[in-house]
Amino acid sequence: MYAIFEDGGHQYRVKPQDRIEVDLRELPEGTTRIQFDKVLLVGHEETSGQRRVGQPWVAGAKVTASLDSEVKARKVLIQKYIRR
Repeated sequence: MYAIFEDGGHQYRVKPQDRIEVDLRELPEGTTRIQFDKVLLVGHEETSGQRRVGQPWVAGAKVTASLDSEVKARKVLIQKYIRR
C-alpha cells in the first residue's frame, strides 16, 4: 500500500515504514505524532488497478507519521561583491 499526500506545497509518495523530511512547523511541546489529512491518492502495489483518487482529496484518508528528530542543514553564506 502507498499514499501520495500534500504538505507545504510539496507532494510525497510514502509506503509504511518510509522516512521523509518535511518542512519545519510549530508543534505543541511533547508531540510525537503528526497527521497529514490532504491525501491525494491511495493505492496498492500488488494490484495496479486498485486505487482511490481524491477530488481534490480522498475522503476519510489520513497519513500518520511519528517524529524522529529535527534536522538542520548547513548554514549558507552569501557574499555580495560590488566592484568599484
